[in-house]
Order: sequence, then structure tokens, then C-alpha cells
Amino acid sequence: MRQRSLRPQLKRNPLGGYDLTAPGGPLDPIILFLAWGAFIGGGTLYVGRAQIVTEKRRRFRLYAHVSSAAFALVLAVNLPALLVLLLLPGVLAMDLLTIRSARFCDRVGHVVIELPWRPPILRCPECGAPVH
Repeated sequence: MRQRSLRPQLKRNPLGGYDLTAPGGPLDPIILFLAWGAFIGGGTLYVGRAQIVTEKRRRFRLYAHVSSAAFALVLAVNLPALLVLLLLPGVLAMDLLTIRSARFCDRVGHVVIELPWRPPILRCPECGAPVH
């Protein structure tokens, strides 16, 4: 009688690719999630620290563009090139819609993001002044 080996057998992907769900792949999902959370927190602080509303608008636009570019880069690393090219117009549309849906209160500098399925926000929730 033959004894079975208790050591695990290595399995190969027949196409030679990486298993992106396994830890230690090209981008470990846990590390990617933590990095994305740090990026969101840092961007929120970057926009929130602006003292003047015009500076806050400029920082918000910059943060939205960098966030969309980082998202496209993550897609490019993890997905095939053709799929990334097909998804790129959607990422650009999300970037433009994010910028267009942001309104700023000139009095206190509060940022209001309008949602398309909700009624428009005309006044600042903090001070009641009109938002632009």
C-alpha cells in the first residue's frame, strides 16, 4: 500500500496568469483597500484645510481628477487592457459628474455633493446661505 503525501501540491494556472484573489498577487486586495482608505482620508483633509472657498474649489477639482486617475490605474493593473479601454469613458464621466455635482457655500466653505435622484440643494445645511 502506498502512503499519501501530506504536503500540499502546487497548482498552476493553465494560462500562466496570476490569481488576483490570492494574497501576495500583483495587488493584494487588503493592502489596496487600506491604501484607498488612506488616500480618501488624505484627500478629505487636503480639501478641508483650505481657508478660502476658491482654494477649496481648486483643491476639490484636483482631488477628483487624481482620484479618478488612481482608480483608472488600479483598473489597468488588475484588468485586461481591452476592458480598461472600455471602462475608461465611464471613469471619465464619473470624474466630470463628481465635479459638476459639487456645490460650495461662500460663507462657511461647506461642500455639498448633490445626488442626481434627489432634489437640488439650494442652501447650505450649516448656515443657510445659498450654495454655488
